[in-house]
Amino acid sequence: MMHSDTRHQPTVAQPRYIVLSDIDGTAVDETLPERRRLSESSQPAAETFRRFASELQVATGLCTARAASEALKYGARLNALSAPAIAEDGGVILLPKEWGDIGQLAMRFDPVPGVRSLREIEGHVAVLTTDDPMGRIHRTLERFDPMSTFVTSLSSAEQLLDSSIGYDTVESAELARGRLASAFIELSDEEAKSDLVRRAAGEGLRVFGLTHLPHLIPQDVSKGSALRVLRDMYHALHGRELRPIVFGNNENDLPMFDVAHEMGGAGIIVEHPSGGFLVQTGDHVIKAHGAFGHGISSSFDIVSALIKKG
Repeated sequence: MMHSDTRHQPTVAQPRYIVLSDIDGTAVDETLPERRRLSESSQPAAETFRRFASELQVATGLCTARAASEALKYGARLNALSAPAIAEDGGVILLPKEWGDIGQLAMRFDPVPGVRSLREIEGHVAVLTTDDPMGRIHRTLERFDPMSTFVTSLSSAEQLLDSSIGYDTVESAELARGRLASAFIELSDEEAKSDLVRRAAGEGLRVFGLTHLPHLIPQDVSKGSALRVLRDMYHALHGRELRPIVFGNNENDLPMFDVAHEMGGAGIIVEHPSGGFLVQTGDHVIKAHGAFGHGISSSFDIVSALIKKG
């Protein structure tokens, strides 16, 4: 009887699961004043992220259109800083310390597709996934109405962002505008926004958000494209697959759902507070009932089963 010799067969490393979540509407109630948003509505998601770590040994992070500093601020409140965070709708990835310091990462990630530059921010390594984003934004504005500007002064940042997005303090507004790959632009009307959209397209930028305070961001980034960069970085460092389980609730989360599925993980869309779901998704996306963190907490058993199934 012949026996196969397995002594020299390579060991296949087990994939690593992480959980990433959108913030507004998914993990917190963005309609509340910011202090209540952080103290009250964050509790269901924060407790579930704690359980992911303690019971499933899974790292958690955030995936948001907010600025990098905001992702770190919310991550601290939501127990979601152990995994990488995706900020600025995919333009920036924030790596926790376990991924290495900036010198090590610069040497290891140089050949990784999607990594354009590295810099430090609040103890994390910020990976920019697009080329010269702020230069492209400046070039667009140079050819645009000179009355339209970055939201740069503290007073205007507080006033505009508070009325538009719900920031309570100058400090919070400052965090919101401290962007590495995108910018808020102050506009006067819908016609000005249409002109901005047209000019921005010539620099490879897209525009979304409110009419008088739209968000200008590179076209070549999304939450999904950032997941692919994370996949390549993790494989370069550890030789293992990265399998993300991601939560979201809106249109800009659709690429993230698709790429998570492509990577062997899963996308979970949470319910809108008024009932139902904001966007249609494919059959591969799991539906979770409950908004503002309750959809995340109701999915604990689903996430646990996915991870145990491997």
